[in-house]
Amino acid sequence: MNYLKRDTLNPEGENIRLFELSAYSRMKYIEFMVEERKSLPEDGLSPDENFKMATLLATRDQAMIVALSLSEADGEERDGKDIFPEIMRNYPPGLLGSAALLVRMLSGMIPPVSNTPEQP
Repeated sequence: MNYLKRDTLNPEGENIRLFELSAYSRMKYIEFMVEERKSLPEDGLSPDENFKMATLLATRDQAMIVALSLSEADGEERDGKDIFPEIMRNYPPGLLGSAALLVRMLSGMIPPVSNTPEQP
């Protein structure tokens, strides 16, 4: 039985079912991000190198959170780390960002995005 929240993205008419991260997946996500940050150079990078490193880190972060979400599907036997390369190869940056945002909202990591303007 799966108690996790879920939602669907519909890029190009396809359906991608994404899930809230379980406690286990959230722990794996945090471990991944800590290790990713450990691999960063301490300092002395040029602005271009800083930009490159930040972009790579953000892309890997988004891909891992999406991979972990997809690993939560009923019947999915692959671990998030095994789905990660597939996500990196097949998701364009815009879709990756949208999917990661949805997973974060489902997981309570950020508040839901509202399209209605706030009243003063």
